[in-house]
Amino acid sequence: MNWKSPKTCELCQEKLFGFAEINSVLTDSFSSITVKESFLVDFVFCKICQSVICKESCFDIQTGYCKPCAEDNRVTDISEQNPFGIINETRLSDDILSSEIVF
Repeated sequence: MNWKSPKTCELCQEKLFGFAEINSVLTDSFSSITVKESFLVDFVFCKICQSVICKESCFDIQTGYCKPCAEDNRVTDISEQNPFGIINETRLSDDILSSEIVF
């Protein structure tokens, strides 16, 4: 599997800054996964639709989803799902490649 982050937001088409890459090699005897990412990025993954979206206008920090998914699912408070709340969500969104997205 080879994946590279897109250059534009999948919702608003604004230019994204930073990059991420995932390369994996699977053979009979081993598996190798290489993850490269820039230190600063201005995009995140929506946990529902898996879209790469900009933090500035398409990400709903209250839910941790893109705005269309947040509206469709009528999720308004992340504290019910995550006891660490918005602080943890911001940290997780900055860690662009989480295990739930990669695997």
